[in-house]
Amino acid sequence: MPHDGRAEVAVGFFRRLMSRSHRPGSSSEPAAPAASPTHPSPVRILPFVGYGSAQTIRLQGRILEAVRITPGNLANTAWKNIGNFYRRLRAAALPGVDVNIRLGGIHAQSVTSEDGYFEVAAANSTGVAPGWHDVDIELPDLRDPQQGAVSASGQLLIPPDDARIGIISDLDDTVLKTHVVSRLRMLANVALRNARTRIPFAGVASFYRALQRGASGDEQNPLFYVSACPWDLFDLLMEFFRIQNIPLGPMLLQRYNLRTLLSFEERDTHKRAAITSLLDFYPHLSFILIGDSGERDPEIYSRIARRFPHRIRAIYIRDIAARRRHESSIRHMARELKALGIPLVLTQDSEAAAEHAAAEGLIGIDALDAVRSRKRADAWPEALRSLPAIDSKLDSRADDGAPDPQNMNSRRAADEA
Repeated sequence: MPHDGRAEVAVGFFRRLMSRSHRPGSSSEPAAPAASPTHPSPVRILPFVGYGSAQTIRLQGRILEAVRITPGNLANTAWKNIGNFYRRLRAAALPGVDVNIRLGGIHAQSVTSEDGYFEVAAANSTGVAPGWHDVDIELPDLRDPQQGAVSASGQLLIPPDDARIGIISDLDDTVLKTHVVSRLRMLANVALRNARTRIPFAGVASFYRALQRGASGDEQNPLFYVSACPWDLFDLLMEFFRIQNIPLGPMLLQRYNLRTLLSFEERDTHKRAAITSLLDFYPHLSFILIGDSGERDPEIYSRIARRFPHRIRAIYIRDIAARRRHESSIRHMARELKALGIPLVLTQDSEAAAEHAAAEGLIGIDALDAVRSRKRADAWPEALRSLPAIDSKLDSRADDGAPDPQNMNSRRAADEA
C-alpha cells in the first residue's frame, strides 16, 4: 500500500476512535447525586502532577471508568500494547462528578467537565511549605461496590523560594523517541510500544537531574513538562519516567480530539499558553527551555524569549535528523536571540547541551562527567541495559541516586543523607 494510503487508513482509524474515546458515559454514567449512590463499575481517579507557590496551588486530574491496563513488559506483544492503547483512549469519562481536594489545611472543590477533567486553583492559605506533597482526592457522591469510598492520592510540587531557575521541557523527540515528524510513525510508536520498550534519549535523565541540582549540586530547581502529548497517555508517561529514572515534574499536556491531533496551530497554541502561564505563575524565576527541531519548538520558544527577554536563561533544541533542512532557520533565530543575550543552542545530544550548561554555570563539572558517563551507558545494547544488576550499578555511578517519581519524598531524603 502506498505511504499516503497507509496514512489515510491510520487517520481514519484514529478518527473513528477519537469520536468515541471522550464520550460521556451512557448507561454507566453516574446518576444525579443521591444518598451514597453505587456506581456499577470501578471508578478511576487519575490525578495529574500539580504545582504551587507560596500564594496558590494548582492541580488537574480526570475521573474515568476503570479499564484494565497491562503493565509495561519487554515480553508484551504488539497486540497487547495496541490493546492497552485502545483501552486508554476508549475509557469512558465521568462528567458532573463532585471532587474534593485536601492538602494540609487547604480544602478545595471542583466538578468534572463533560470529558471528565477537573481543575483546582486554590489559595495557599495555610502556608504549605516548599517541597513535594501528597494531595488527597475524594469523590463524595460516588461509592465503589468493592472498595467503598472512592479516593486517590496525587502529587504536587511547591518549589523553594531560593530556586535559581526553572526548566521547561517538551516530551516527544526531546525526552523520548517518538518520530513526531511523521504522524503515521508516531501513532505506530505510541500504539505498538509500552513504557519498557519506549526509548529515552541517551543521557537525558542525568542531564535533567544536573539542571535540577544546579552548579552547586544543592539547588532544587523545578522541572516542568509542557507537551502536546494527550493526557490520555499520562499513566504511560509516569510508568516510563519511573522505569527510566527520569526526574518527575508537573506536567501540562493537552486535551485531545481529532482537531488537536491534525492541527499544528492547536498544538502550538497549547504550548505557548502553557509556558506563558508558568512564567506568569513564577515571576521570580528565569527559565531554561528544552525542545527539538521535529515540530515548532524553536519558533515557539523564540517567540516567548522575545516576549520575556529577561526571563529566558537558555534554549536547547535537539537536532532531529529528519528536519535538518530546518537547521538554517533555527540558526537564524539563534543569531537574533543572541543579540538579546539569550543563547539558543542546537545540539545533537544531551552531552553537547550539558557542556554548554556547564560553561554557562548552570550545572557543575561533576554533573557534566555524570551526563557523559550515563550517555555512554545508555548507548549500550538494550539487552545489556535492561539487566537489573548492571542498571543499578550504572545508576549509582552516573546518576547519584536519582529520585523515583513514585516516591519522591523518601528518595529525596535518602539522596540528601
